[in-house]
Amino acid sequence: MKQSTILLLFLLPYLLQACNPNATSSSLRPDSRNSVATTSPSTVPTSTTLRPVTNPKIESRTGMDCEGSMCERNVNNEPIETYQHIIVSGLPFQRGESHGLQAKDKILTLISHYKSSKSMPPWDDCIKFVQAHYLESLKFYYPNGLEEMRGIAQGANVTLEDIVILNARYDLTRWKRSESIGNVSSKTKATFASEIPECAQHYSNELENSTTESNGEAGEECTGAVALSSATKYAHVLLGQNWDTSEIILKNDTAILLEVHPDPCERIKPFVMLTEAGQLGRSGMNSEGLGIVAMSLWSSSDKFHREEGSQGFVPATLLRRMFLEAPNFSIGLRRLLTTPRHVSVNMIIATGDDEALNIELTPDEYFVTQVPLEKEIYAHSNHFKSSQFLAKDYVREGSRGSSSLFRDRRVEKHLMSAWPRINESTFQKAFRDHVGYPNSVCEHSVPKEESWRSALPGQTTVASIIFNLNQRTLQLCKGPPCTSSYKEYRFKFSQL
Repeated sequence: MKQSTILLLFLLPYLLQACNPNATSSSLRPDSRNSVATTSPSTVPTSTTLRPVTNPKIESRTGMDCEGSMCERNVNNEPIETYQHIIVSGLPFQRGESHGLQAKDKILTLISHYKSSKSMPPWDDCIKFVQAHYLESLKFYYPNGLEEMRGIAQGANVTLEDIVILNARYDLTRWKRSESIGNVSSKTKATFASEIPECAQHYSNELENSTTESNGEAGEECTGAVALSSATKYAHVLLGQNWDTSEIILKNDTAILLEVHPDPCERIKPFVMLTEAGQLGRSGMNSEGLGIVAMSLWSSSDKFHREEGSQGFVPATLLRRMFLEAPNFSIGLRRLLTTPRHVSVNMIIATGDDEALNIELTPDEYFVTQVPLEKEIYAHSNHFKSSQFLAKDYVREGSRGSSSLFRDRRVEKHLMSAWPRINESTFQKAFRDHVGYPNSVCEHSVPKEESWRSALPGQTTVASIIFNLNQRTLQLCKGPPCTSSYKEYRFKFSQL
């Protein structure tokens, strides 16, 4: 008995320690849950400008998979196929080169595709147009962007002109579309023909045989919407869109989610954008809560010649990137309105500070629509809506109508059905709308033998994206949202 008591007293400290998970002892291994994982600085950018995480509950949800400074989860906690998430950091050339290396195969696939696309001018003529109209303007208005494109070209082992063409894909596809609807002036035709005669001959032949864009690359792209705080369930600003374009982007998996962390010396906030590989960005959000989405437009003001004394143009796609790099909403707006462009485009811009604007841009003017205060929601598709534009008699609409005339209304109906408790699920439901199928909000391509069913047989929703500008989250769905689920991404600011 005495020996048993002595043995028990000897073992008692160890028994107590085993029962207490918070006990510490030099003889125990460290709890792996409390260890700090180390990551290479080249993989995870560092910054002191980002705000800390304000809602740790989102991070604690199940299904999370963290990479770099973004944390992602499947909304329904199930495996979801999504686009490649590429993270770049550093100075412009450095992050461009990283982009080019990581997305090289996708970039080469896109270049090969657009070289053979009937909606684009011949590639050699595109190169001449880049050299004549874009490079000088980029050096003046967006030198960092030009340097980043040099880096992408280096990383992907292609030419700078190839990368600029990818970034000007939206603009360059407008040439054929503009001429086929009579929107290219005689001055533009003469100037373009004198500078690029092969292209003029190419299109005079092409237009005899074709009046539509069967592959969807120059079709009506996108439906977007915004809801301000008084319209939403948690008083957040929500911004989103369906990105509708050629089904080739989806089939070839050539879109990417690009996360950018500029060098601190640039004084540019980190941001994330959904885009095609090789492009600097399309729709996106930055760490300060600025967000932007865009929809295609056409007008008779679209042009492909330089005015006397002009330094050229900046591709419209790059305007979105320039907006997100701005230090605030005001300067971002100024960049959109003052940077020279040569085609029309629509932008919905918003800030987590509870403001949003819709801007219809032509090469020479802009037409702003404020979000109505009484409902604080707004949607736009691919036709001009502003009364200022419609009152003009010297510029005319270039849209062919079709589904654009009701897609924006369909989205607003869905949002109003949940007003004033709109949330991301409301946007998801709106973006799955099939009125007017297959050219609906949730757009679907159709087989060639059924092309009679669609105004744009080769076009589909390649992605659907929803930004929460207060929580700094985004939900991304690859392909038509009726066929897949959304994956949620969140900036993990506290790790930077």
